[in-house]
Amino acid sequence: MPNVATEPQSSTTTIFRVLLETRENDPNIWVATCLENGYVSTGLGYDEARDNIIELLRTEVIYANENGRKLGTRATIPPALEQKWKIATSEYPPTTQPLFPPEKKPAGRVTAPERQVAVARAVR
Repeated sequence: MPNVATEPQSSTTTIFRVLLETRENDPNIWVATCLENGYVSTGLGYDEARDNIIELLRTEVIYANENGRKLGTRATIPPALEQKWKIATSEYPPTTQPLFPPEKKPAGRVTAPERQVAVARAVR
């Protein structure tokens, strides 16, 4: 997956920034947090947590589209979370992927504008 800028781009592309980090009291459990809308998901390992948050975002985007709404976003991102993102992406650039790659595009459903997920891994 290619590396890209960490900030959301133009109105034709929406980028959901996802920060993944281990729980302080259990390093086997990973917590994925979407900065733009506050959704949180967990998993037993990095890959499971990443896959769970991406699937959650897909489901929410489809649900919003089917109900004629936009996916809700936060008014402001908490400064502590924004700081964690900046630290994580300064060490390792985030990887991006389409939210709906060709094999995951819902049949007969509109998924425009294009949406992507930028994933950063926090290192403790």
